[in-house]
Amino acid sequence: MEKDQFKILIDKYLQNLAGEDEVSLVDKYYDKLSGDITNEVSANDTVTEQALLSKINQKIDAIEGRGVTTQKRTIKLFPNWLKIASVLAVIASAYYFFQQKNLPGKQDSIDYASKILPGGNKAILRLGNGKYIDLAAAKTGKLTAFGSSSANKIQVDEVSFADGIAEASGNQPLNVIEVPVGGFFKVVLSDGTRVWLNSSSSLTFPSDFTGAQRNVKLTGEGYFEVAHQAQKPFIVETNKQSVEVLGTHFNINAYSDENQIKTTLLEGSVKVLTADQKRSATLKPGEAAVLSDKNLSVQLADVSQSIDWINGRFNFSHTDVKLVLRKIARWYDIEVAYEGDLSGVEFGGKISKKKNLKEILNMLNRTGDVKFKVTGRRVVVMP
Repeated sequence: MEKDQFKILIDKYLQNLAGEDEVSLVDKYYDKLSGDITNEVSANDTVTEQALLSKINQKIDAIEGRGVTTQKRTIKLFPNWLKIASVLAVIASAYYFFQQKNLPGKQDSIDYASKILPGGNKAILRLGNGKYIDLAAAKTGKLTAFGSSSANKIQVDEVSFADGIAEASGNQPLNVIEVPVGGFFKVVLSDGTRVWLNSSSSLTFPSDFTGAQRNVKLTGEGYFEVAHQAQKPFIVETNKQSVEVLGTHFNINAYSDENQIKTTLLEGSVKVLTADQKRSATLKPGEAAVLSDKNLSVQLADVSQSIDWINGRFNFSHTDVKLVLRKIARWYDIEVAYEGDLSGVEFGGKISKKKNLKEILNMLNRTGDVKFKVTGRRVVVMP
């Protein structure tokens, strides 16, 4: 396509006279530019309207041989204007687009990454009485009743057992809430304890806590706000350790594909005990217990980094690229492979978990340390 022809196309687009195929072509040119624009995004994922407009003005001035203006202008960029302004920037600064004979073929290629959407509120509840409930599909309200307890879906991302009244004796059936890859869910236990479960995690718990202790089992990652009961400690078991509390707020990261288990304390006090009961540590708020192989250590913790996942953010600080991609893979349900030497590559910053995969990878790619190739749901990471 010649440059003059493209200008005619933009005129038709601006006047709402473009046909369906022409609108699609404009959209594709916009997508082609979006990588350039995205690479200018600041580390905190914020782009001001003024900064974007200034960038476009500079591109146009440079092509037309005029000096770059320093005059400040404030224009409200609504979505349609944002797209139009970006396309005009293409005309001014990307003339080589019009010279590529094979451009149409490139534009027709599938943009896999933009089609991979973030995870959401989904989980499966397997009740001790054998009942199976898809919590994402279930309507809010009472889900089931059994014994002295009932399960209720409070809102789209939460199920509650807190209305039950514990029986005096007898074994309680164990329930399991399973959060798949790309999922997130909350559960309120019968004692009022609240648990947030991250992707690829599960919690096993009774309908009522009837014994001398309140025992649950965790796989993956969970954030706990434990209801205080002075005479009945709350114990979280994982495959390599247990955590004992009375009433407190803490996070446990115990994924089987990680080389350590990390317990971070926000409030109160917790005791971490290894499965062989040979090592233990008592934490104070702001500390983390790290269990690696058979070594248990206590260190100062970045609390916000440990729990930002419950607030819908990835939070990285000098985080190894492979750990970053494991977290991303669990949320976007993707397969990750590596080519070349990526040793020493780390990332830092916060990224919203509401973005599609393309936006996430663009932000990581902006560092210049890594490149990505996406085919289907497989992402190859290269230096």
